[in-house]
Amino acid sequence: VATVSGYADQAHLVRDWREFTGRSPTVWRRGEVLLGTG
Repeated sequence: VATVSGYADQAHLVRDWREFTGRSPTVWRRGEVLLGTG
């Protein structure tokens, strides 16, 4: 996903993700699943 999205590596994607959403992709995804939207 990181490479397809134009990131050089996963760590860069995760840093930007945290900055944008305020949480890690894993924590964000858990919330989506619990809400039934994921």
